[in-house]
Amino acid sequence: MTDRYEDIMMLDRPVSKNHPPMSRLARAAQFAPFAALRGYDDAICEEARDTETAEETSDEQKLEIGKTLVNLYQKLKHGKEPRVLITYFVKDATKTGGAYLKEELEISKVNLTERLIYFKDGKTVHAENIREIVEISR
Repeated sequence: MTDRYEDIMMLDRPVSKNHPPMSRLARAAQFAPFAALRGYDDAICEEARDTETAEETSDEQKLEIGKTLVNLYQKLKHGKEPRVLITYFVKDATKTGGAYLKEELEISKVNLTERLIYFKDGKTVHAENIREIVEISR
């Protein structure tokens, strides 16, 4: 072999007398800031995140939801502040699909023309996104 390093190739690796050997994890951590694909881990996590598909609401469910909205509207007109247990669909901001949320909320306004429900906490839900709505008696 006619290599420049022929004289040291068969020697043992030098070990420091002053510093303990570095663990593999610590050695790998030195190079983490130099990741070639920034945001790759976030993109993988986002892709792995599950979303639901909005279920089709039957005509019977739509009719029942419409009746409930009219009932809630009447109660608001008479000065009552109804509370409901509502299950509704919220579209995901970044992916197709979304999630169903089930919450107990207090209604502040019902717009029958636009089929919108306004809640005291600032949320607004369109009737087409409602899966189930039940008034809670106090």
